[in-house]
Amino acid sequence: MKLIAVTWTDTVGHPDKDLKPVDMTSIGYLLVERDDFIVIASTKSVDDDDDCFGNVNAIPRPCIKTVVALCDLQQCDNDIEAYFG
Repeated sequence: MKLIAVTWTDTVGHPDKDLKPVDMTSIGYLLVERDDFIVIASTKSVDDDDDCFGNVNAIPRPCIKTVVALCDLQQCDNDIEAYFG
């Protein structure tokens, strides 16, 4: 499972703001990758046997500006242990 950073253009519907699209960056686990959209989740259960995800977003491909792979889950775990260990 990959951890990625996605920069994408989001719609805005807040009445107190200028109504124009806003570029956002979302960081999360890549769950689905299709030709027309991707799905990412910013939270995941710590139990590897449990596929419980939260803060899940489907982002249409035409809205995506960049996708940067940060690390795969195993590599992230190793990096964190080295950093804090």
